[in-house]
This record gives sequence, structure tokens and C-alpha cells, in this order.
Amino acid sequence: MPESPDRLALDLQRSLNELRQERERSRRLLAELEQQSHELERLRSSVSRESNSRLLAEEALDETRDRLQLAVEAAGLALWDWQLDAPTVFLSARWGELVGDVAMDAQWDLDQLQERIHPDDVPRLRPGVRALLGGVQQREVFQHRVRRHDQWVWVETHAMVAEQDRRGHPLRLMGTVADISERKRAELETAHARELAEQASRAKSAFLANMSHEVRTPLNALMGLTRMLAESPLNEEQRNWLALMDSSAQALLTLLNDILDLSRIEAGKLSIEQVPFDLRQAVDEAVGPYAQQARSKPLALSVQIDPATPAWVRGDPGRLRQVLGNLLSNALKFTPRHGRVRVEVRPAEDGASDLLQFVVQDSGIGIGRKQQATIFDAFTQADPSTARRYGGSGLGLAICARLARLMGGSITLESDLGQGSTFSLSLPLPATAAGSVAPASAPAPLAGLDRTAQRHAGRVVLLAEDNPVNELVMRQMLIRLGFTVRVARGGAQAVAQWEQGGLDLILMDVQMPGMSGLEATRTIRATEARRRLVRVPILAVTAGAMAGDRQA
Repeated sequence: MPESPDRLALDLQRSLNELRQERERSRRLLAELEQQSHELERLRSSVSRESNSRLLAEEALDETRDRLQLAVEAAGLALWDWQLDAPTVFLSARWGELVGDVAMDAQWDLDQLQERIHPDDVPRLRPGVRALLGGVQQREVFQHRVRRHDQWVWVETHAMVAEQDRRGHPLRLMGTVADISERKRAELETAHARELAEQASRAKSAFLANMSHEVRTPLNALMGLTRMLAESPLNEEQRNWLALMDSSAQALLTLLNDILDLSRIEAGKLSIEQVPFDLRQAVDEAVGPYAQQARSKPLALSVQIDPATPAWVRGDPGRLRQVLGNLLSNALKFTPRHGRVRVEVRPAEDGASDLLQFVVQDSGIGIGRKQQATIFDAFTQADPSTARRYGGSGLGLAICARLARLMGGSITLESDLGQGSTFSLSLPLPATAAGSVAPASAPAPLAGLDRTAQRHAGRVVLLAEDNPVNELVMRQMLIRLGFTVRVARGGAQAVAQWEQGGLDLILMDVQMPGMSGLEATRTIRATEARRRLVRVPILAVTAGAMAGDRQA
């Protein structure tokens, strides 16, 4: 029988509900599908980006690897890689070229590599290798020789720990090998050149020391004889001749001293003292010897020391006197009659430093602007005619400039042709207490014997001198001072004369044939100490002017 309308309505309603539910499920499924689709798209994009990044990284890595390879090849380096548990070491093709083998990347047997190292280098390499293998060092550099056919090639091996275990023990080493044969050859050539230069320097020093002695010996004799003759009865003409002889000898001695000073400065062997000294006394001692020269020319020579200048300073008084003396000598030489030379000493203008200024000003011929650029160069004078007219070697100002630098100061010049010259010496001379530190001891000059001999006339002096002329001059001078003189012509004779006793003083020439003066002095001093004898004063006499002569 047909269903009732109510039943049909219920069925229809049920179907509609199911349809709605199905549509809702479909909608949710579509939403989930769309969400998953978006997620898949996101993942795909991410994967794509990662893939692109990986590709870019790989490309960058390849590019870096190519650059590194080019750099290694350009540098001529061989690369090596050693897994420490392996019996072989990877080496790039450059290693094969370096040792004269096949030029290709290859694994090389460890024992064969060790056999290629020069046996004399192995002991030197062991400590560094042990430090790497023991984890003590992360990097090492070795220089050693390896065999290439029948010759040895110098190489430089760089090594580093590339991998290690959790306890820090190395597992892998990597590095480079470079051919340094040319560098080593250059180092050997440089060392050889340095040795030749040192030999030349020693030869030069020996020559200068010998020249100093060989020139000073006859020069001192000449000056001594000249002054002895000057004390004898002479007419005016003869006295003038002797004065010319003495001034010529003094000029030669000055030139010799200048050459020796310049050589010592250039060799770096001239030392500068740092002792307290009376500044005014040093200036007076520098200017004093030129006072008579200024009066006889004649010209006006004046000295002015600023009251603010410290009385006692610390520095090198001898070198200060030398520089001031050179500047004064030039000023007097190049200033005409009735001119003026002025010396001024004052603190630096800033007043805050230890700098003192020493100004030597003259009204002489002056120096042109062009010549001023080279006036402090050695063997240089303002004009070629200057040497012909005024004399001189052109060393004085060069020595002044170098001494000023050695003392931490400087020297400048202001001048114009026909307007005179002004030399300004600036030196750091800090003020100090008067006589707070005693100056360094120095051998007593022979000039000091005048006062000693006058107090002890009649005493016996042993003169040890092998040069007959020097012996004559010194013996006559000593006799005139009241000494009784005994003579020894060598070191052995001097020791024998001393053994006889009765000596109050020994003048010992340093350089004598056979036993030298130094050896004789040591023998005498050792014997005095052994026998507990009273020491006889011994004064060294030498014509040498090198630093070693005084220190010996």
C-alpha cells in the first residue's frame, strides 16, 4: 500500500539532512585539501629555496675552490693531506714537479717521503713533528732539504691539525710545501755579503788604527822637537819658521783627528758620555784657545751666557767643546780683519725643555743659499775656491752635524753672501747638581806631568819607547822637568829594568816589537801581586786614537 504523506515527508527530510551533512563533509574535505595544498606549495617553495641555496653554496664553494687552486698553483705550493692512521700521504701534482717525479696528484708512501729528507735535517725536525702528533701544537713550520735526483732542494713545509678526536688527539694533518731554494740562496749571498762587509769594516778599523799610530808617531815627534827648539836661542826669522812648522803640524793633526772621528761616527763606534759638567767652564775651555788668534787677526771675539742657563748640566763636555771649537775655527777663518765673532749660550725659547742653544755668529763672507744645502756634507766647502784661499778639508761641519745628532740635538745655519753666518747648535743638556756624579775616569794626559814633576824633581822615570825620535823628545822633556830618566827599548827590557828597582814612574809605550807595552804592564802587575810589592805607577803612552787603544 502506498506510503503515507507523513512517512514520505520524514524520508525526504532525512535525505535532506544527510545531503546537508555530506555537503558539510565535502566542504571540510575541500578546506583540508586546500590547506594541505597550501602546505605542499609552501614545502615545495621551501625545498626549491633550499635547493637553490644549496646550488648557490655549491657554486660558491666551487668558485672558492677554484680560487684556492689558482692561488696554490700561482704560489707554486704543493698540497698534502695525511690521515694519521694511513701509511700514505696525499700530495698534489706540484710535489711531483718539486722532487723531479711524475707531476700528478697521488698517494705517496710515508716511508719513501721520510727517505727523501736530508739526514742532517731529521734531528732538527723531530721536536716539531712530535709536538703536532702529541696535540701540543696546532701549527708548525719546517725548513729542510729534500732530494731531487742527485741534488738537495730547500723546502718550507707548513703543517696544521685539520681534525682531532674528542680528547683533542690529532686524526688528520694538512698543509703545504713550497720550494724556497732561491730564498735560501739569497740568504746565503746576503750572509756572505755581510761577512765581506764586516771583514772590510775590520780591515778599515785596523787600517785607521795603524794610520793613527804611524802618522801620530812622527807627527808628535815633529811637534815636540819644534817646541823644544822654540825654547832655544833663536832669531826672529827662525822663530817664525818654527811657528809655521808648529801650525802646519797642528793642521795635520786636526785633519787626522777629523778623519778618525768621521770614520768612527760612520761605523757607529763613537760613544757619547753622559756626565755632569760645569757648562761655563766647558764654554770657556772651548773659546779660550781662539782668543789669541782673534787678537792677532785682529777681530772682536765675545761670549755671552744667559743668566737663566743652568750652571751644571749632564752631557758630553768633550764633544761639546769639539763642536764649538770647530764652529769658532770656521768663524775666525772666514771673518776678515776688524770683524766680529760672537758666542751666545741660552735656554731654548720654549723654556720648558732641557734644550740649550749655542749660537756662533760672525760677520764673515757668508754662505750662499745654494751651498747651504750641502755645507754639512763631508769633504764639502761652500765654493771650490774656498779651500784654495782658506784651506781646510771640509770635514769640520760634517763632524759637527753628526756629533749634534749623536748627542740628541741638531745644528742649523742662517747665512747670506757677504752678510756673515749664524750657526745654532741645540742640545738636550738637563740641569744637574754641581759635581753630583764624578765624571768617568780617563787615562792621565802627559801634559799633567808638568805639575807632578815639579813636585817630585829628581825622581827616577823609566821610559819604555822603541821609536828613537820619540824617545829623544820625551827623554829631553823629562830631563828638563828634573827627572832622572832610564830608557828601555822594548817590553822585555822594561820588565828587566823594573826588576832592578828604584823606579818612581814608568812611561810605557803601548805598541812595541816583541813584548808589547800592555804585555809588559800585565807581567809587572802580576809579579807585584805575587810578591806583594808596592805598585809602581805606569802611564800608557800611545799614538793611537781609536777607542780600543784607550780601553786596552
